[in-house]
Amino acid sequence: MSGHGTVRQRGLPRLPQEDSMSRSAVPKAWTWTRTWAWAAGLAVLGGTVVPLAAATPATAQTRTVDYVTDVLADAVLVIDTATGARVGNPVPVGDAPVDVALTPDGSRAFVVNNASNNVSVIDTATHTVTGGPVAVGNSPTAVAVSPDGARVYVTNSGSDSVTVIGNTATPTVLTTITVGDAPQDVALGPDGRRAYVTDSGSDDVTVIDNTATPPVVTGTPLPVGRGPYGIIATTTPLATTKLYVTNSAAGTVTVLDTALGTVETVPVGGQPRGLAQATIPFGNRVYVANFGTDNVSVLQTNGANPPFVLATLPVGDQPQGVAVTPDSSRVHVTGTTSGTLSVIDNTLTPPAVVSTVTGLGTPVGLAIGTVPAPPGPQPQTPTTLTLKAKKKHKEQRPDVLVLRARLTAEDEPLSGKAVTFTTGSTRLCTDTTDADGLATCAVRGEQAAGGSRSGSSGKACYTARFAGDAIYVPSTATACRKDGHGTPRSPAGATRSE
Repeated sequence: MSGHGTVRQRGLPRLPQEDSMSRSAVPKAWTWTRTWAWAAGLAVLGGTVVPLAAATPATAQTRTVDYVTDVLADAVLVIDTATGARVGNPVPVGDAPVDVALTPDGSRAFVVNNASNNVSVIDTATHTVTGGPVAVGNSPTAVAVSPDGARVYVTNSGSDSVTVIGNTATPTVLTTITVGDAPQDVALGPDGRRAYVTDSGSDDVTVIDNTATPPVVTGTPLPVGRGPYGIIATTTPLATTKLYVTNSAAGTVTVLDTALGTVETVPVGGQPRGLAQATIPFGNRVYVANFGTDNVSVLQTNGANPPFVLATLPVGDQPQGVAVTPDSSRVHVTGTTSGTLSVIDNTLTPPAVVSTVTGLGTPVGLAIGTVPAPPGPQPQTPTTLTLKAKKKHKEQRPDVLVLRARLTAEDEPLSGKAVTFTTGSTRLCTDTTDADGLATCAVRGEQAAGGSRSGSSGKACYTARFAGDAIYVPSTATACRKDGHGTPRSPAGATRSE
């Protein structure tokens, strides 16, 4: 957790498949290049805009968004969590962005560029990069912001170090700290006093004193499982700090109470990567992305000693980044090779995937936060509506006519939108578009047999209409039956935005 109101991801570059790892050590540094074996033949999926459940209502001057790193496009995508719609164009950053963190006030996003060894800083009010990139160590993998927003920590897996950046008007490097072998992730404790770094090559966690100026390593490394990867630091009911660490080479999560010194191990899926904590009444849950098994393990932590796996949820391919909406109602997970963002409803018991946003390229890192919204009305996105109809039960009575409309925006299906079907001035029904942008209306009786006649041609016509909203322009489509018989056809095929 990077600060107040901002819950960030734990998604980092992939490790090799476990069967190609040494059992005794994890390779020193993982570097994103343009020639991954699994990237060959990778296809970008068609986008499905899925409305996500709204998080804590924001004021008129702010909105809650996902910041998603698209590692192959060298860009960051911004998605409105209330609508699932893209906010503006992708933001160009450095080479192979793999992680992102938002400041507590939501004013800046810090993006780790693994292949260009630097950090880009995005002004969230304008969704543009501000200033030049900040140079860090070799093969940076993760970033976290202190709860007070003053310092930014970056792990450098290729140089066994952590770079600390001062979050000032012009961000600059404060210090570089030597840590364990191949550091992968970093998390700040809830009180901001300590930073915790997973050392994937030495199977431990380095502790950094964030109260010192400059920050320094404190104490001895904390042993964990094999190939530690993601980490979060949480507060216990006794106000102590509890660490959750994914051990990618072992398929486990280590749970470590830093005050009591207790260590617990929970088996999860294959090659666990990112993780995040979401609150529920009387407790918490920890969501773990299992890169090797394409699912998420949900750990129940309240009163559980040790925590146990409450549910295992299928998500996109090779999941990595995990983030939680500010109200903890939804958990978002990136699917790296499926180009998806899975949305999990945390209010359910057990939790469940309720929708998926696709067409996100190659998403890895993820952060959710409340950021400034541009003043004034925003331009609406044009939509296209098509309408088809098919007569069923031709030899039976009553007649049944199935009207099927498809709604798209920018050539991608638009789901969760209400489409109303009419004939003349008569309203037939209203349906909500599904993940494929389809809405259906079954018409029976006289309306199926005759419909509304169109002029002297005597054609029976039916209309589908999307009323539009703050994001999308209204559109309509009409299909007519020749002389009241046969299958209705749209004279123009589709009617675009009004």
